[in-house]
Amino acid sequence: MKRLLTVLIFISGFNPISIASQNDSSKSIYIKVIDVRDGKPMVRKSVMIWVDKFQGPVKWIKTNDEGVAEFPVSSNNSIIYANVNSFYSCTFSTDSHAQQTPEPFKISEIVQTGIQATNHCNDRKMLARPGELIFFIRPPHWWEKWKL
Repeated sequence: MKRLLTVLIFISGFNPISIASQNDSSKSIYIKVIDVRDGKPMVRKSVMIWVDKFQGPVKWIKTNDEGVAEFPVSSNNSIIYANVNSFYSCTFSTDSHAQQTPEPFKISEIVQTGIQATNHCNDRKMLARPGELIFFIRPPHWWEKWKL
């Protein structure tokens, strides 16, 4: 019976080593979206993600009830760009958001140490854990809504 099972596994191409290497090549990073005004998580917000280049297809993910969006990345990816729909990113140094490219984040750095994105809105800081990107946003002011 053992021999038959071994032969069937061999014929089917099951290889536990290849499965382990597939799991190592894809990881998830966690994007924690924070309201810069009060430091609270932004729940159920749409996060736009671009992988490796800002131009091109965008991936949409939603934050959960803790304000965290899980995003799978592979070992082939090196950089992500992030933004939150209908909010102002505090990574921008001015209010001219339409003319700026989002800040690039190295996936390897996010995975190894974690990253707190630049915060030009105020002096709020948070400690990022390995695998985590902390991203500060704020809602637009009433006069900025006219520009959108």
